[in-house]
Amino acid sequence: MATLKTTAFIFIYVFNLFAFATAYLNEAAPPFTILTPKSGQSIKRGSNVTVTWRIEPYTRWPIYGYAAAKSARTIAGLLDINARGTDPYVREVDHNVALTEGNYSWVVGDDVMPGEYRFGLGFYRHEASPIFTVVD
Repeated sequence: MATLKTTAFIFIYVFNLFAFATAYLNEAAPPFTILTPKSGQSIKRGSNVTVTWRIEPYTRWPIYGYAAAKSARTIAGLLDINARGTDPYVREVDHNVALTEGNYSWVVGDDVMPGEYRFGLGFYRHEASPIFTVVD
């Protein structure tokens, strides 16, 4: 009987956790907004770019799907200009970005192909910057 109660408790707990996380990921407004790079900005390969973002005042922590619950660390990467919130990165840039800091210094490597991109933050779900261009 105790095993049945334990199993039922675990099932209800996992179900509620999943429902809460799913509802959080489907909220109408994003928990943060990437401000730079700016729309239409040209960035030379080899240059240092400061990526900035603003955590919205209504954001509840932890930000499920975007950053690790205990550390608020997340992944940064380059996205196709038509990418949606859960599409994969074209190129991952860093796996240890502190989402709470509001900025990240990125050196655009020579291995980044010239073209149009958006800069994204998040590991399962991500937010993206406006479209910018990497040039030679």
